[in-house]
Amino acid sequence: MEKKKVEEMREKEEIMYLRNRAREVPRSTYEPRYQQLREKEEQARQTRHQKAMEILGKVRFPAVSANLAPESFHLRRCISAEASEWSKREAFKAKDVPLSVYVPSYKHEIEAYKRARRKTERAAELIRTSRAPAGLE
Repeated sequence: MEKKKVEEMREKEEIMYLRNRAREVPRSTYEPRYQQLREKEEQARQTRHQKAMEILGKVRFPAVSANLAPESFHLRRCISAEASEWSKREAFKAKDVPLSVYVPSYKHEIEAYKRARRKTERAAELIRTSRAPAGLE
């Protein structure tokens, strides 16, 4: 009898332990995942930058007579701006503003007039066709 009670108690304890068992600690608490992500992004940025510099080194700039380093971006931009002929371009000319912007359209006024006329005609028609109640005749 005592063995059964002890065994039942042990089974209950096992069940309670399994139900209330603590979960494992997430890996993000002891692994520096954010730092790893930042390092990976930085490494990808460096490789992209290197590829861009290689491509920039292979490209020849016909408008530039001097051999310029890729760091002098501002100078290259100024030279390319001088190379384009600004005097040949047409000046921007805006279209004329339509008259409808200044003068309000009469469409809304005409519709309001028609609505008012319909209401008065309907009211007059209802008055003409109406009769007195049966008890008042």
